Amino acid sequence: MATFREHKIPSPTSRPYIFTFAPATHLWVCESGAHKIGRLSLAEGRFTEFAVPTREARPIGITEGSDGNLWFTENGGGKIGRIARDGAITEFDLPTPKAGPDGIGLGPDGNVWCAERDAGQVARITPEGRVTEFGGFPEGAHPLAPVVVGQEIWWSDPPGSRIFRMDPGGRILGVTQMRPGGGPRAMALLSDGNIWFVLAESHAMARIDRGSGAVAEFPLHPHSSPRSLCELDGAIWFTDAGANSIGRMSFAGKLLDEYPVPTRDAGLRAIKLHSDGRLYFTEFDAGAVGELSPA
Repeated sequence: MATFREHKIPSPTSRPYIFTFAPATHLWVCESGAHKIGRLSLAEGRFTEFAVPTREARPIGITEGSDGNLWFTENGGGKIGRIARDGAITEFDLPTPKAGPDGIGLGPDGNVWCAERDAGQVARITPEGRVTEFGGFPEGAHPLAPVVVGQEIWWSDPPGSRIFRMDPGGRILGVTQMRPGGGPRAMALLSDGNIWFVLAESHAMARIDRGSGAVAEFPLHPHSSPRSLCELDGAIWFTDAGANSIGRMSFAGKLLDEYPVPTRDAGLRAIKLHSDGRLYFTEFDAGAVGELSPA
């Protein structure tokens, strides 16, 4: 039987969003409402919070860099932050004002890449903090979430129902266009070799076949709102904010199980697999980090 555990964040306005593990003993999470970075000791279940220097920074995305530090986006501050393991924070301005930095990830080139959603472009940040911005997206594009696929970086564009492919030089290599209103968001390259992603507005999970480029959609419940996904034991696990549950789906697109989260209306967001086999996820509206130990 699956077992849940929830870790309440000290700041009452935390609104946790994206998180990462670094090292395996700690979880680092963006507290978008409290404008802090939280660090959870997985062994002790204890939080330490670090305030971002910029007021109204609204951190959203976070990733571990090739330098061993944690890098995060300040969606409200228009900056990229770097936090060391001891909590020391350094900030780097983005050249474009009010760019709205959002999703962030480590690229195949060893640099950190982030979406500048409001500016319709992306940015590359070296370990030293040098920022280079890249456009070339169609008018109206709002890149959101990156995922590395081989030597490429793929970006979801929810309003345009598109996924773009880019090389480490910032050149757009191709685009996958979906039906209007699809709204792709978080993506992941899974063990079947394909890219899976969530369609929050369309109440579905979806897959791009890397060989043919074909898109397949797998409907969930009419009230579902999947937000993030990962893989465990040959299945796809995802947060469903609409159903307030953690879902499990086969690679054939069949919904296998649903596990209701104990806290009602938790506002589920990111989910990741820890190396010990436990699943962790954020509860945006409940101000907590959840933990699921599958049966």
